[in-house]
Amino acid sequence: MRKIVLIIIAWFSLTGASAQQHVITGKVKSTEDGLELPGVSVVVKGTAVGATTDTNGNYTLDVPASGTTLVFSFIGMVTQEIEIAGRTTVDVFLASDVKQLSEVMVVGYGTQDRESITGSITRVKGSDIQNLPVTTYEQALQGRTPGVQISSASGELGSAVKIRVRGASSVTANNQPLVVIDGFIVTTTDQTNFTDNNTSNPLADLNPNDIASVDVLKDASAAAIYGSRASNGVILITTRRGSQGKTKFNFNYSTGTSQPTHLRTFLNNTQYAEMFTVAAKNSGYPTDPAGLNTAWADYGGGPYTGNGTFTDLVGRGTNDNWNKAAYRTGRISQYDLSASGGNEKTKFFTSLGYLDQTGIIIRNSLNRFSARFNLDQIVNDKLKFGLSINQVYSVKNNVPENNQFNSPLESNAIAPIIAMRDRTGEYNDSTC
Repeated sequence: MRKIVLIIIAWFSLTGASAQQHVITGKVKSTEDGLELPGVSVVVKGTAVGATTDTNGNYTLDVPASGTTLVFSFIGMVTQEIEIAGRTTVDVFLASDVKQLSEVMVVGYGTQDRESITGSITRVKGSDIQNLPVTTYEQALQGRTPGVQISSASGELGSAVKIRVRGASSVTANNQPLVVIDGFIVTTTDQTNFTDNNTSNPLADLNPNDIASVDVLKDASAAAIYGSRASNGVILITTRRGSQGKTKFNFNYSTGTSQPTHLRTFLNNTQYAEMFTVAAKNSGYPTDPAGLNTAWADYGGGPYTGNGTFTDLVGRGTNDNWNKAAYRTGRISQYDLSASGGNEKTKFFTSLGYLDQTGIIIRNSLNRFSARFNLDQIVNDKLKFGLSINQVYSVKNNVPENNQFNSPLESNAIAPIIAMRDRTGEYNDSTC
């Protein structure tokens, strides 16, 4: 009798489990030509249950009992939501997304609809890069433009950035793409007179929050517009313009901090004293105090005003981490205020921006104050003119080149037995 009861319970359990979900099949086609669409995503709305159509446009999906709607989505097609309503077969026709194909693209010699463009163009909208904790617009483009490589040579704030569109085209010549802002070609080469690697980026003066869109021309058709200067690709930057309607004000504020990571670990004072004693012995110096003092004078930089001998420095018990002396907590604050509006004939956009950024390395900072005014005026059916004014005042504090000893990063070469501050509390300006 007990076995019969268990069998009945198991049977009802299996029956209940099978009733909790049911299988739905179907086919997805295009409304334009009736062809099957492979790769269409089919998802039960409100759940993570989904499937993808095969090469023939067919799909099979296990729908839970709570599922009532199927969502069909595909790139370039209008997303559809279909009610299941107890059906086991759901066939769908997807239509092309006309809005996406009618998006206006800047192509250098004007504008075109996306559907009529045959060249290789990548667009990044201004809304995608605004209010990001970045100094320049190039940093905001990283990871958003396929086929475009963006890298920084030094990591200094406001330093030159390397941009490669579809790789390098020359071994010895410049490989930077041509940059055009609102129809005007701008220079991207370093304008400073430094002889070291401290390079300045002219495009760092452009406020990323003033950008409406960035279009990257990556194919050979760009050469038909700009000639040989476009051999490395073209970056077209369009700044924000006014629109018809009431004046709109927008204020943005962002702030953040940064800290160095993965710092190297060097010898502490005890380990350094032991290693120096072994090195002095291997070099033929006696290991008594007089011999170690002589070795320190020869190899440690020499003593200064009475208390710089090796034994005196070790006796003080100083254990300063010079590796961290060059670093600090970096901070960034950005303020942006803009206004835009106009009527049928006059449209305007104006903005004020302030950037205050300090790097994680001491002496590295960037301050930028920018002001922009864009005006579009329609005089009549045959005459239209525009005005763009951009004023920028920036101050950049550089870090000396790494192969110079006055670089803050070279502080890790100072022995831990040397104190960062002297007995008066001031920073120690001596090597020992």
